[in-house]
Amino acid sequence: IPAPWMSAPVVTVDDAALRDAAKELRLGYWVEQIDIQAALLGALALCAEGKSAACIEGLKAAAMREDATEKHAVKPGQLVPARELLAEMLLTQNKFAYALREYEAVMAKEPNRYRTLAGAMAAARGAGDSAKARAMAVEVVKLGSDADSQRATLQQAKQLAGG
Repeated sequence: IPAPWMSAPVVTVDDAALRDAAKELRLGYWVEQIDIQAALLGALALCAEGKSAACIEGLKAAAMREDATEKHAVKPGQLVPARELLAEMLLTQNKFAYALREYEAVMAKEPNRYRTLAGAMAAARGAGDSAKARAMAVEVVKLGSDADSQRATLQQAKQLAGG
């Protein structure tokens, strides 16, 4: 039985129309945010098409744009920062050292993100940096200490942190 959201109608948003409306209202910050999100989607589409080099370049460009943007006063941080998406894509391509560098950049800007720490733990392990992997595991365990979760990353972190 498919999940309810799988049969829900697909709502599409014309990013150009959204950007134009924001531009007309002189909402420069939001125009840039819309453009960054559109660039991320375009880059991820390239990944889905198997164009990994172009995908990585697109994600890097979007991450640089996002880094150059000041956080809006009433907006919380990104749900998933562009640089974290870049790191995850590098991790899936087994580019561990590069992924770790990107995860560390996210941690410097947005500390205590579970996904970032778990990704950094995996990247450090893949890169052969067991000390850094263990340090990240300790942080993942701290973040998940009160969680009622069986996440694989939390279980891995507990094993790695303990040994």
